[in-house]
Amino acid sequence: MLTDVSVVHATYKKFIYHHQSYMIQFKTSSKVHLMQSRGASIPRFAFDFSQFDQLPSKDNQSKPLLDLIGVISYVGPYDYASPTSQYKLRKIHIRNQDEQTQEINLWGEDGETFDESAVLSKSDEKIVVCVFAGLTVG
Repeated sequence: MLTDVSVVHATYKKFIYHHQSYMIQFKTSSKVHLMQSRGASIPRFAFDFSQFDQLPSKDNQSKPLLDLIGVISYVGPYDYASPTSQYKLRKIHIRNQDEQTQEINLWGEDGETFDESAVLSKSDEKIVVCVFAGLTVG
């Protein structure tokens, strides 16, 4: 639990990488208190899933963080982004309920550590649903 903090509307702050309307501002007197119980009403995770067809309209300049969910339909190799690039990535395709496909690029360590063999072996038996949280467009 947090005590002695302020809640500030994001329009009053500059140079913030976020997509929320409000932010918590800590003071020198702010304290964090350990709670003995998580409580039944506090969610462990929260997502705001974006629709695939809305992605092109997302503001690429402000870099909003997006959450996507879908069935994995393709896992590409971990390879260089282009013949002249020094950066590596892994391309993954996910499909939504409307059969729309979205490509996800996992760069660097995220692409390298993605367990392609585990996903492919599980996909032989059943569909594999994946949640990608905190993505940027573009």
